Amino acid sequence: MDGNPNIHELEQRRGRVRAELAAVGDFRRGTLREFRRKCGKPGCHCALDGDPGHGGWKLVRAVSGGGKVNRGIPASALGRTREQLAEYQRFRRLAAELEEVNEALCHARLATRRWAGRDPEKGGFPRS
Repeated sequence: MDGNPNIHELEQRRGRVRAELAAVGDFRRGTLREFRRKCGKPGCHCALDGDPGHGGWKLVRAVSGGGKVNRGIPASALGRTREQLAEYQRFRRLAAELEEVNEALCHARLATRRWAGRDPEKGGFPRS
């Protein structure tokens, strides 16, 4: 054998990754950002020196075309939103792993074929 992983082992690994992907829960893409602002009313607490002002949380994510979407996130949902962001990172890691194992599997399958003694890496493919 040429040191490549066994096709059976790669298929098993792909099956495990697919099962993990199937178990991925709710996820969201973006970054949580805290914001603070002063409302401008002279009698408001935010007008006092040293007061951080009014604030909250936003989920910011890029969209196609170079824009950004900001969604307000209530303080009561911060924990769940953080879990969803972490789940998105898990999803991305698993998707990258699935891509990697599929590439290795395709290559291993290609390497096991014999086309009239020609090396498929050097253009030894049969004509269709």
